Amino acid sequence: MIEKSKILFVPAYYNNADQGWVNNFLEKGKETLDKLNLDCTQTSPLSDLDSIETIKFESKKQNYDVLIIYLITWIDPNVAVDLALKLKEYPAIIWCSDYRVIDDKKQQTGAFAAFLPIKGSFEQLNFNAVYLYDAFAKTNTASELSGMVRAASAVSKLKTAKAAMVGNTALGIYPGMVHPLQIKKLFGTEIIFLDNYTLIELCKKNLGQPDLDKQSEILFKNFKFTESISEKQKHLCISMIHAIKELVKRNKLSAISLKCCYELAVNFGFAPCVPLSILSDECVTSCECDIPVTITQLILSYLTQQASPYADLLIMEEFCIHCACCGFGAFKYASGNLRQIGCSQTGQNENELTFNRVINNSQYEPGVYTLARLNVLENQKPYLQIILGEHTNDSGPFCEFGCKQYQNLSLRVKQPTSEIIEKIGSQHFAVMQGDVTNLIMHFCTFMGIEIKTFC
Repeated sequence: MIEKSKILFVPAYYNNADQGWVNNFLEKGKETLDKLNLDCTQTSPLSDLDSIETIKFESKKQNYDVLIIYLITWIDPNVAVDLALKLKEYPAIIWCSDYRVIDDKKQQTGAFAAFLPIKGSFEQLNFNAVYLYDAFAKTNTASELSGMVRAASAVSKLKTAKAAMVGNTALGIYPGMVHPLQIKKLFGTEIIFLDNYTLIELCKKNLGQPDLDKQSEILFKNFKFTESISEKQKHLCISMIHAIKELVKRNKLSAISLKCCYELAVNFGFAPCVPLSILSDECVTSCECDIPVTITQLILSYLTQQASPYADLLIMEEFCIHCACCGFGAFKYASGNLRQIGCSQTGQNENELTFNRVINNSQYEPGVYTLARLNVLENQKPYLQIILGEHTNDSGPFCEFGCKQYQNLSLRVKQPTSEIIEKIGSQHFAVMQGDVTNLIMHFCTFMGIEIKTFC
């Protein structure tokens, strides 16, 4: 079920404005909002400084995702600025109406004249808002406003989100090791750390359930097995799914990332690729415990209310990026909804660190995909990188040496990959189906985060 965004809608017009004029614009504004299926609360009008306290009182009825100030006529810019600052816990959209043709004349009441100094005032105050000028002939107002609202909602949801890193950040991947306070300061999101021991103990407990065969039959009836998977592996998969869900419920998590290598994959003997892939529809999931990429997945998921896995950039051809995660991916993106599960080994030659694993080896649906990564660096402003490309499933298979093929993307990009390599500092990127560049740009505007695109 898609959650409705909660909107605090503030119509703004001066005292004694022509009520027919006001009602005309209010009606048009409400028609636009109705198209977006929002939970919208309209306040008393914003007209002068005295009206602010009434609106502030009305805003206490519930928590909102976004404040929309809808300029119908001129109001003194300081009035809008004062209200936005008093309600600064809400991301703000300033929506400006336009003229109307009456008696063959273009007539206006100064809304745009107020719109620009309000914008300029916010910029001087470093108050991050987004702005929508509803031009008379514009036909895509609802679409534009929808993107802004979704971005604002993502900002609000991150303030109460909680993400768990389960297991140590191993393998020395420094870009994934960000201090939780940096994330807390930037987004309000809580990062907690859990031990793999807790997950493993829950798995062992779940293995004792008497009806695992029945659960396995129900769960896997919609999956195709490309190799024979033992009943023990199926039971481990079921038990780990329940264990992860228990951690999510117990800790009220919005996202969870497991460190697979080497505690789970080698010591426990079962990699979480398929459990995480199955659960990616219900919750943001990943492995590697890379904090910035997990937060990026969460951002993309909130922006679209869709599954957002992640992938490693693995091979760079001149205008093609081959990327995958070594057995994890969103089953939601399986081509033709053919959800495939296989078994693979990490290397051709066995040693103490090689292991067999049950993997998601579905194929990604062809089409445009967005790769994104938040970068949070010491003593530098954060920034978010976007790579846009098209996956066509005709670039030929690729895999790790000696391993089976797993779910992967081969993205055709417009920029030479040599230029992209120069500007990125991690192999981990969140994945979203479709071009969500505009949504990310709105989000970054609200957050004051620089955006760098490779489109």
